[in-house]
Amino acid sequence: MRSRVPSLIAMMVLLSGCAFVDTTPAGEQVRVREADEIHSCRHIGSTSGSVLAEIARVPRNPHRVEAELDALARNAAAEMGGDTIVPAGSVQDGRRSYEVYRCRP
Repeated sequence: MRSRVPSLIAMMVLLSGCAFVDTTPAGEQVRVREADEIHSCRHIGSTSGSVLAEIARVPRNPHRVEAELDALARNAAAEMGGDTIVPAGSVQDGRRSYEVYRCRP
């Protein structure tokens, strides 16, 4: 009987490189900024998102997780009429909250 471990590892490596979240065309227009960069912007609301932080108990690349969460928040902000998001904390277990702003006239 052959071990399935090598094929499982190969599949996890391939999946970890894939983006699971796509930014919409409207979401592409939303900027990610830090709180000290928000000047004279109008607060629209809040949003949050979650993605897989690990696959088969193997942690995913933290930068990939953060990028996917940013993409979710950018898409949500665009739907809310916002053009800027600010992370409201660090990524915890594949989750993060964001504040949504309208900064452009």
